[in-house]
Amino acid sequence: MHISDLVGQYNKAGSQAEPITRMKGVEHLVSSMSELSKGNVFEGTVNSVKGDKVYLGLSNGTQITARMSGKVSIQTGQSMFFQVKSNDGATIEIRPFMVDGNGANYTLLEALKAAGLQSDTKNIEMVNHMMQEQMSIDRNSLGEMARLLQNNPDVKASTIVDLVKLGLPVDAEMASQYENYMMDKQAITDSMNEFMNAVSNALSDADMSATDLSNMGSDILSIITENLSSAMEPVDVPEYAAEINFVVDDGVQNQDLQDTEKLQDFQNLQGGKTAQAQNMQNQESTQQTQNPENPEQLQEAEGLQNSENTQNAIYKNSLATLMDENSLNSLNDMVKNLLPENRQDSFKPFTMNGLSSETLNEIGKLLAQNPDGSKDNILKLFSSRVFGSLIKDAMEQQWSMSPKDVAKDYNKIDRIYEKINSQLDRIEQAIKQAGGQSGQVSSLASEIKGNVNFMNQVNNLYTYVQIPLKMSGQNASGQLCVYTNKKNLQDPDKELSAFLHLDMDNMGSTDISIKLLHKNVDTKFYFDNDAAYELVRQFLPQLDARLREKGYNCRLEAVNEKREVNFVNDFLKKDMPTAGQLHRYSFDMRA
Repeated sequence: MHISDLVGQYNKAGSQAEPITRMKGVEHLVSSMSELSKGNVFEGTVNSVKGDKVYLGLSNGTQITARMSGKVSIQTGQSMFFQVKSNDGATIEIRPFMVDGNGANYTLLEALKAAGLQSDTKNIEMVNHMMQEQMSIDRNSLGEMARLLQNNPDVKASTIVDLVKLGLPVDAEMASQYENYMMDKQAITDSMNEFMNAVSNALSDADMSATDLSNMGSDILSIITENLSSAMEPVDVPEYAAEINFVVDDGVQNQDLQDTEKLQDFQNLQGGKTAQAQNMQNQESTQQTQNPENPEQLQEAEGLQNSENTQNAIYKNSLATLMDENSLNSLNDMVKNLLPENRQDSFKPFTMNGLSSETLNEIGKLLAQNPDGSKDNILKLFSSRVFGSLIKDAMEQQWSMSPKDVAKDYNKIDRIYEKINSQLDRIEQAIKQAGGQSGQVSSLASEIKGNVNFMNQVNNLYTYVQIPLKMSGQNASGQLCVYTNKKNLQDPDKELSAFLHLDMDNMGSTDISIKLLHKNVDTKFYFDNDAAYELVRQFLPQLDARLREKGYNCRLEAVNEKREVNFVNDFLKKDMPTAGQLHRYSFDMRA
């Protein structure tokens, strides 16, 4: 910011309060050459430098020539404060205004002096940031801001100023979350993953007794599996355009899979097994369609295929989606060993088609029924990788949703976070009651709840939400922000814009910028890898057709470059000081 802008703000603030010096602001200091006497401080912009002569432009439009005292490095165009060393009426000798050997902003110092505040580093940072944010620096404003700084000694002054400017609560938790968002470390899914790992670590506490381990394990398994679906739903074979499927209703039909290069990219992005299976099914279907001479033979073949598909079907959230046969056998052995030897023959092994939630329920029941089992056997199970994957899968089912779920029921996002908060508390309590090590679990639970609270506060200004997603069998962290000016919410002739950021296991970072005016939709997809870019680009015409069927005029573009977006700078602080407002779910994601 140009110093003259700061001076203007300072003088404006001074007009609303008592004068802070015998002269009303810095502007008066430079109203005439005669007033540039020894000790006076003024602001100027360096127009040119020739030897020790400096040509300065003052804030009131006056041009002066002065001699610079000492060897000082200054550059043309630089604005700074100077102090008059001498003025004999013919030559003015100046030097940069310094405090404790460093360049200083005279306006800031005078403002602090008027407010009765010390000119220390933190207070100077506070006033400087307030002026940058176009905030008043009168005595009352500075006093209130200084009080907040004193009450939050571990929080940066700039952070406190930003929170006040945005109308957000000022406390240590809110400040921590704000700084995370500022540094693009806001993804709640990262903390969730860490929490899942922390729960597995807590279950592997060798210092606990067998009884306490059993009770803690049984309680935690009961919490993370409650209300999970027990329906046997076959896994849908991922479609080639699955990653843009959330924009439309029913998905894009799988085509062009005969292209070897396309198929390879698809397999890399979506998982080779399911893509290969789909390709084989397409070939079989094509052969049958091309040879329909014998209807009875065709019917028999279809019956056999359907029977085989039923037997070989992979169900959502089944053990087959999480492990191979060797891992399943290892799991069965470890669970069987939880029982006394005389009861092990009664154990019914888990199968690949068994649901992960039901498997954990059964393990929880065995733990509850046998609290005095072998501690070594319990720890072996709890510390195993296969058991950890089951724990993580159950929690992901609880704490994530599909794009179709978002489109069908927007309120489910709120319910997801309500469930997360509740289960965090209950898991933490279960570990504490059993006497386990809850430090890491408690810390991460607090971090997640703090992030949710921050989002709730932000939604007073914006429509912003992070959505933990499951997309085509892969995890995705989604962030949705819908932005428009507060005055434009009810104006149908004003543009509405939305931004969706996705971090996906296989496709990497994907950013989608959407602008809506009437029925005109302008959408750009940004990708950080070639395969994802080619995948989506080839299906844009189909997406365009689907949107036009719904009455939208579309302009779609895929860009093979990563778009650097910072949530705080690009959304929270966009168009400040006239802060905008977001309207919840104004953009119809089902479109």
